[in-house]
Amino acid sequence: MSHIQAEIEVAKKLGFKIAAHIGETRDSISAAGPMLKLTDRIGHGTFLVKDQVPFGSDVPFELCPTSNVINKTVDSYQTHHFGQLYRKGHPLVICTGQTRYYPDSYFRIHILSVIFMTHK
Repeated sequence: MSHIQAEIEVAKKLGFKIAAHIGETRDSISAAGPMLKLTDRIGHGTFLVKDQVPFGSDVPFELCPTSNVINKTVDSYQTHHFGQLYRKGHPLVICTGQTRYYPDSYFRIHILSVIFMTHK
């Protein structure tokens, strides 16, 4: 167990909730397994879904579509993993990202979510 994992376990025992950015890049997948057991919410998770890494839980995903498209971790909004997770009934949160850097608004996120939900 790594030092970071040990510290996270201490925090969980103290009642803290853990949100971990896991699977944002293909390289981060190797560290995903141990962290998935400790996290209460997954940030991004792009490559967890792309590579279909089995995580077998209902840990919610916190998705930032504009960040993913701009940073090219997904090809487009239409191919974003939101749709795949939504159709499976997986718990999700859609974030606007940092509006200082990304041109998002809550209205835009609503429109994007409709695209995600209707795209096959």
